[in-house]
Amino acid sequence: MIRKHLRLVPRLTFGLCVLGLSLLTGCGAKTESDATSTTLPETTVPSPIADQSAQKSQLDIAQSPRELLFFVAQNQQPEEVRTAAFIRIAEKYLQRDQFSQASEILERLEPTTERDEVYFSLAKSLLPQDRKTVPLIQTLELILKIENPAPRDKTLRWIADRFLKQGDVPQFRFVVSRISESKLKSMLINSLSRIVIDKSGFDQTLRDSRKLPDPAERETALCSLAIVLARKGEQAQAAALIQEIQTPVLQEIANDARVFSFLRSGQLGAAMGLIRSGCTCRTSPLLNSLCHDLIKGNSIDQALAVAREIEEPEYKYSVLYHAASELFERGEIQRAEAVILQANHADKADVRQASAEEEERRISSQASFASLLIKQGDLERIQAYSAQVDINVFRKYKGLHKLVGKRIQAGQLDQALALTETFPEEDVFALVAEHLAEQGKFKQAVQTALKIEDSYHRSAALAPIVAQLLKKDDLDEAFEVLQKVDDIGFQCTGPPSLRYHNSPHHWHYDHYIYEKMITKLLEADRPDQALAVTHLLHESKERFGYAKHLMKELVRMEKYDAMAMVALKFTADLPYQEQLIEMAIGSLMDADQDELANQIARKQTNKNLQAFAEFQIVAQLVDRRKINEAHERAQQIQHPAWQAESQAKVAYGLMMNQQRELAQKVIEHLDLTRLRPESIARLVSGLVFSEQLEQALFLSNQIRIKQDRLPALMEITEGLVGQAEQRETPTPEESGSDHKSYALFTPEEQQLARRIVQSIQGD
Repeated sequence: MIRKHLRLVPRLTFGLCVLGLSLLTGCGAKTESDATSTTLPETTVPSPIADQSAQKSQLDIAQSPRELLFFVAQNQQPEEVRTAAFIRIAEKYLQRDQFSQASEILERLEPTTERDEVYFSLAKSLLPQDRKTVPLIQTLELILKIENPAPRDKTLRWIADRFLKQGDVPQFRFVVSRISESKLKSMLINSLSRIVIDKSGFDQTLRDSRKLPDPAERETALCSLAIVLARKGEQAQAAALIQEIQTPVLQEIANDARVFSFLRSGQLGAAMGLIRSGCTCRTSPLLNSLCHDLIKGNSIDQALAVAREIEEPEYKYSVLYHAASELFERGEIQRAEAVILQANHADKADVRQASAEEEERRISSQASFASLLIKQGDLERIQAYSAQVDINVFRKYKGLHKLVGKRIQAGQLDQALALTETFPEEDVFALVAEHLAEQGKFKQAVQTALKIEDSYHRSAALAPIVAQLLKKDDLDEAFEVLQKVDDIGFQCTGPPSLRYHNSPHHWHYDHYIYEKMITKLLEADRPDQALAVTHLLHESKERFGYAKHLMKELVRMEKYDAMAMVALKFTADLPYQEQLIEMAIGSLMDADQDELANQIARKQTNKNLQAFAEFQIVAQLVDRRKINEAHERAQQIQHPAWQAESQAKVAYGLMMNQQRELAQKVIEHLDLTRLRPESIARLVSGLVFSEQLEQALFLSNQIRIKQDRLPALMEITEGLVGQAEQRETPTPEESGSDHKSYALFTPEEQQLARRIVQSIQGD
């Protein structure tokens, strides 16, 4: 059983959706009558004209703050938004120490998979060290409600670490007893065995453990004590204690400890006998350890025979490599090679069935052996070995890179190029080019890279040449070579996408050439050419990614005139141009360069971009609480849509500045049809903050797409429920207790609640 600790009264400050209203502040509310506790209707209603049953359900929902809260949260779309809503609701209950309410509302969530996701995400948010608002014991209770073993074990591992750091052995033991996955359970029980014995000593701890009422916890404790005995070499006592354990996996975990104890004491036969008896848990790592001991004892053939019994590939490949390595050190290179080649797949069917992790382990073991051959330097043997293994063996750990490097450093260019007879041309040419560039032979390096026919591989080969030229501060030559890096796919390996391309070629890496080129040009006071670098990118997304880097560098260097120039001259698809203008104006106004920000708007030739820039200036003024100036500026915008957006931003600023009457006047003159859904949603937030829920609901209903409207309705609902709960004052006896009394809506609030339900059901 979970041990109940003294409850803490948690405190949290939340800025999400409630915007200053406490959603769950009432503890002394009237208890709901049975009539108000009903089953919720379906999430959606096909027809906007409700029948009598639907009307009754709607009335029931509208009477109860909690029912309304659940209904609106349940209707959020997509799933991640719905999950976030339930997490937010649960956290508000938990911060009031109302665990049963939080648990009750989450248990109603369907389907189970989604409910598990909420529990998982909620636990993840509650577990960090700096979260002191919810006791760990309550978080543990939430975790235990997760039905899927995988996420439950994952979160149990997290909370086990917390209990372990606190030195709370009983709770740590309890958590370990609830873990399903044997590998994780084994690891944590071994951790438990190091702390399980208290000051009273082993014998008393054993007596206390036998008295534990929970069977799973009792057997977990006995297992940890059996491990203690095995670790001390007291094998007979450990075996006797294991007989008291009924759970097979716990017996096996304890027997694992006995095997390791036998291995440490050199009793390899006893260890092997126990393993082959079939009563161990993690057989593969045990056999792996046994094989390593056999190899150390010069019993390599016996180790290889035992390795055939290992089922988990990572351990089998480990044995093969260590055996091969030992033979290599003795000079038995041919035999060593034969051993490591046992890691090869028997046929193509084996290749298809191998997991990515298994293949990675196999390649790694053979690549480690390749490193031994390369270090030795016998080219003929290396080539013979390479013909029998996957090419990725020599790409791993830069094996081929080292091989080519040795030839280039020795001045053997022809021999290096001759490696194309053994390895793919693109690999060899790229590596030859890279090593030539490192020697400063740039012309020869470029010529070699350009021999590669495939544009992606060719671009990847040119990248390190550019990097070397930049190290030499040869900007003109670097820019010229950079223009040849023209493959769209390779250009997408940078920061806007993935730094490393999903490719087996280790050299498919952009070396940060675009960022380095931009920075070097800016340091040389060549901002126009730095901007030109971004225009070498074919895709707008990539252009914008590097243009952001350009802007950040200009901010760092305080080159504000150049920032304005870049914002005006940057070309890409419209959304990316807008994002860069927004970034430039924000950065300039942060630096008190308002005139340059105005210049960006004034000099725009595109009317849409000009209006967008004006809107960004208004938004910045509002954020700086220069509301009057922002309002005047907004009225001057000629573009109808961006003028409306600007006025909406001003209205929001006024509401957040608690100037409700002025905000109301601005809203009255707004053309709502011109506003984007997110702008209306922002106004709704401001109105909820100002406790103007009627108008907030009216505005939310102007959002035509239901999925966009639902978050606004959620925000209004949280404000409405907070308003109802706020009227109730908990008695001293109720304050901080996990009681089950709830507030009710007033008739006016019920009417608003019904309209919220109608807004959801009406589509």
